[in-house]
Order: sequence, then C-alpha cells, then structure tokens
Amino acid sequence: MYNLPKQEEESGLSEFREGSKVFRLHPDALKAWRRMKAHARMDGIDLELVSAFRSIERQQEIIDRKLERGESLDQIYSVNAPAGHSEHHTEIG
Repeated sequence: MYNLPKQEEESGLSEFREGSKVFRLHPDALKAWRRMKAHARMDGIDLELVSAFRSIERQQEIIDRKLERGESLDQIYSVNAPAGHSEHHTEIG
C-alpha cells in the first residue's frame, strides 16, 4: 500500500491509565495532554482519550480482529494503517 521505510518503535514512552484503558505516550505528549484536559475541564468540557501509541503487534491485532469480523482490507485500511506503516512507525525529518 505505502512504501514507507519501517522504523524502530519509540522507546521511553510513559504508560498511564485513564478509566479502564491503558495508554502509552511520549512524556512530553502526556504532559501536554494532561494540561489540555485540565484546562478543558475548567471550561466545563470533559475530554476523553481514544487512542495513543500502538505497537506494530497491537496494530496487527486490531487488523486481525476486524478481518475475523468480516471486514475487508479496503475497509480496514480506510481507517487503520497497515501494521508497521502508521505515523508511529515512520521517521520524522
């Protein structure tokens, strides 16, 4: 689909829990998320984190689960990047 070079996964991510879900973010992104969420709450807005860093293995699990439910690859790839080809796994700069 995309000929992006495969990159090593980010290390040094902070793992944290929100509700019943566990997420991983770069420490700077986590700090910014918490600050943004607190400011939104002061304005009466409750932000909810839906997605964060996903490993190549986790991305593949999501794709496999959708295939098992009968979704086509075209449907899946319209909303999910192929494992190893998301923005999480591409080189910046």
